[in-house]
Amino acid sequence: MSEEQKDQEQPKYTDAQLETMRKERMAWYKKEIPVLKAQAEYEELLTKIDVAKMTRVEIMMAQAQMMRGPQDENARGVEERPTPEEHVRPANQSASESKPNRKLKAEK
Repeated sequence: MSEEQKDQEQPKYTDAQLETMRKERMAWYKKEIPVLKAQAEYEELLTKIDVAKMTRVEIMMAQAQMMRGPQDENARGVEERPTPEEHVRPANQSASESKPNRKLKAEK
């Protein structure tokens, strides 16, 4: 951009105009403070309501679990998990030794 275009895009204000604009902006901010305080109070109340609802739901879930009583894991469809020893091979055993040899199907 040329210097002329920059000068045209950026308006030049006098110190008095800048001071007037600052005062107007401050007056607007001060006028909006009560509205913002009311909004903040509203949001805080909504948050308290949501927390109370979640607490109530968590309590209801805990009560339902207590009323159901203990159940066998397999009865609920949970598969038996291998023990950690079944997952870990001894350090002196190589990976090829730990896997059984696979046999290919004979071609027809």
